[in-house]
Amino acid sequence: MERLDYVGLITVAYFLVCGGPFGIEYLVIHGGPLYTLVGLVVVPLVWSIPQAVMTVDMSLTHSVNGGYIVWIQRILGKRAAWLAAANGISSNLIDLALYPTLFAEYTSSLIGEQYSPALKFIVIFVGTLLNVLGLRTVSFVSLVIMIFVFSPFALAFLAEFREIITLPSVFAQGPPTPQPAAFMSAFMWLYNGWDSLGIIIEELAVTPDMLIRACGVVLILVTLTYLVPLLVIVRLHPDLTTWYPGCLIVFLSDASTFLANCAIFATCAGQLGLFNTGLSTTSRAVAALAGQSNSPGTWLLGCLVQPDTVPLRAIFAVSGVVLLLTAADFTALVEANMTLCAIKLLFQYTAYLASRAETVEKQRAIKFPHTLWGAILLAFPTIVLLCALLALSTWTTVLLCLFLNLLAGLILYADSFMSVS
Repeated sequence: MERLDYVGLITVAYFLVCGGPFGIEYLVIHGGPLYTLVGLVVVPLVWSIPQAVMTVDMSLTHSVNGGYIVWIQRILGKRAAWLAAANGISSNLIDLALYPTLFAEYTSSLIGEQYSPALKFIVIFVGTLLNVLGLRTVSFVSLVIMIFVFSPFALAFLAEFREIITLPSVFAQGPPTPQPAAFMSAFMWLYNGWDSLGIIIEELAVTPDMLIRACGVVLILVTLTYLVPLLVIVRLHPDLTTWYPGCLIVFLSDASTFLANCAIFATCAGQLGLFNTGLSTTSRAVAALAGQSNSPGTWLLGCLVQPDTVPLRAIFAVSGVVLLLTAADFTALVEANMTLCAIKLLFQYTAYLASRAETVEKQRAIKFPHTLWGAILLAFPTIVLLCALLALSTWTTVLLCLFLNLLAGLILYADSFMSVS
């Protein structure tokens, strides 16, 4: 089995969580630049760090591919694992559909909207091909893209630095179209994905200390990836009423046509990087669910199980579903994605706290937090945010999630009936 080294881990983790600044327009449009700036400080503390700590702890304690599906099945049972997987994989599928959509949104604004379907297909096709070649190929391509994505905005930041430091009054503006639920969903989405590292834990050639340090490096890189373009674009276009989804590249052309052209390619590369790494972990999650013993996924998804390291059948199946989902509305996808993800994360935190209550401290791979109460305090802010996100969900999203979980429950019932028969 090919394993990722420290640099490979950082590049894959970066694209699992972030992958570029494209999407911060939604934060400014729905929350305003000031709350976006505050969020860049607060969200990593109350959302990212607890997820990263939980993921490292549980991944090293249950060090097999499959991540949260394995943790939850071992601690809470197969039914909880199935429901968590149904919400988590559905969230991942929607998440993957966002990247071809963003790719087409940015690019078609320059070459014409009639090419949007073809552009979406190109992202899915190339990402699928790279995943077929293996995780190390995914990692190498991610490293190249990571450097390329950040460069145009870093150069623009240096060019506009003197003007940027005089921006406080601009940040006092309110959002053009305030939508708290959309703002919260978008922010969580932009910092989400840490738990996916557990899905590929067997394919990482790193020590526990290296894994922890890598998460810290990625968190800093992600925050800078959002902060620098935010400062640059607010400086170039302080009138927030002119902002719209996909405006970053067009606005960057005010600083430099060359940088804007570079940003076009960076956009394409960034969305490909996000899709590329997301497909690698989602396909492995599907394969892990299909391979779990005594699970509904065994008979329902059994055809996707393969002895090979690269889960080819799962990769093709996931890519096909994503292609269909790219026809949906972007904003609706983001909210549905994060609502489903919130349900999955609640299952994960329940399993994490149950594990901390049952496991002797000296048996754990990492010793932070030192006590069960420390773990509860660490998880509490995130759990509050998850509950708030669920409470703010639109009725359309609630009904969609309810339907999905009822369907997952019916499959569980059918599995129980078949087992008895």
